[in-house]
Amino acid sequence: MKDYVEWLKQLPGKTVFVGYPAAYDFMFVYWYLIRFAGASRATTEDETSLLAYKGNYAAIMARSPGGLGGVRGLVFLRMLFGNIGITVLPDEQAVPSAFQAFDESGVLKNDKMQAKVKDLGKVLSAELLKK
Repeated sequence: MKDYVEWLKQLPGKTVFVGYPAAYDFMFVYWYLIRFAGASRATTEDETSLLAYKGNYAAIMARSPGGLGGVRGLVFLRMLFGNIGITVLPDEQAVPSAFQAFDESGVLKNDKMQAKVKDLGKVLSAELLKK
C-alpha cells in the first residue's frame, strides 16, 4: 500500500477515487491507507498531511436494496471527505431497491435516475478540468 500512496502522489493532475460500493469499500481503503501506509502523515518535512486527498473533488452516490438507497451512508461519507480536504459536490444520488433497479447490463432502468447519475459525472468532470 505504501507503493500505492507513492503512485498516487506521482500522478499528474488531480486523482479521482472511485469505489463501488463506496459506502463500505471506501472506508476499508481509507482505514488501510491511514493505518498501514501512513497516508495521513507527511513523509517528508515539506509535505502536508493528507496530501493524497486535499484539493480533490468527489461526487457521491449510493445504492442499496433498501427503500432509501443508502442515503444515510452518504451523510457520513460527505462528512468524512470534507474532513480530509476533499470538496464534495452538493448534489448526490441514492438508488433504492438496487436489486431491481438495474438491467442485466448494469444500466439503471429508471431513465430519470440514470440521467442524474450521468449529470453528476459531468459536473465532477467539469470541476476536475478547471484545476
